[in-house]
Amino acid sequence: IFTLDHNPGIKNFAGTVKKASSSAGGVYLYEIGDPGVQFYFGGFSRNIHSDRELAEISAQKGAVIVAKTEDLRDTGIKGRVILSGLDAFSAVKVE
Repeated sequence: IFTLDHNPGIKNFAGTVKKASSSAGGVYLYEIGDPGVQFYFGGFSRNIHSDRELAEISAQKGAVIVAKTEDLRDTGIKGRVILSGLDAFSAVKVE
């Protein structure tokens, strides 16, 4: 049986992102394969894997995009940073 390690940093990160997100915008994980992140965000987020999907979502005001910090920086998405740098992940709320 595969058991996920309890990761309080990611758990707190997910909780902070959930509180900061609006129900209208939604939370999206961009190219994140980390099982811990998937676990803690699983109940309230959707995965996006393509640049086309990312472009569509980054046009939705209020959407929250979570990605590896370097990947998010490279996308050029404009928004309010909710959290940055925790375990190499960042979250941005599109404005």
